Amino acid sequence: MVVHARGVVVYANPAALKLFGADAPEHLVGHPILNFVHPDFHALVTSRTAAIAHSGVTAPLLEEKFLRLDGTVLHLEVQGTQIQYNGAPAVLVAMHDTTARVKTEQILRETEESLRQVAKHTETILNNLMDGVITINPQGIVETFNLAARLAFGYDDTEVIGRNINLLMP
Repeated sequence: MVVHARGVVVYANPAALKLFGADAPEHLVGHPILNFVHPDFHALVTSRTAAIAHSGVTAPLLEEKFLRLDGTVLHLEVQGTQIQYNGAPAVLVAMHDTTARVKTEQILRETEESLRQVAKHTETILNNLMDGVITINPQGIVETFNLAARLAFGYDDTEVIGRNINLLMP
């Protein structure tokens, strides 16, 4: 949790210190909040902070990028609300670190793309073989049916894939 007033951090709890890689409160407190916000999110954070200050509404939970003191990127879900801190208006920001989840999702997307490329490459190879190649799963359901198999059996792959291999061997 961080509290900032007029764009400057006035309080950071121990969890925030750890999250941002600070050894002591003075590494965050007294510094502009935007020092810890990723440049891509400066405009968004500035407008959300202004909206909180002018209307007093709680900003909805949103994922934003921040920067640790060492410059590494943090992905945080943040929600800000207006409070009084030492008798002055301020913004209380609650945050949840989603960096690991974001990295995992990116790895998953990259893995899915790699698998799509491998599948396309495999399909290209299979379709250029002179021999008919049919792959089935343990239940006997056809998963691939190459061009040579289509010509040999007289079926289109759309008629065979997803059906039992018995279709081809009555």
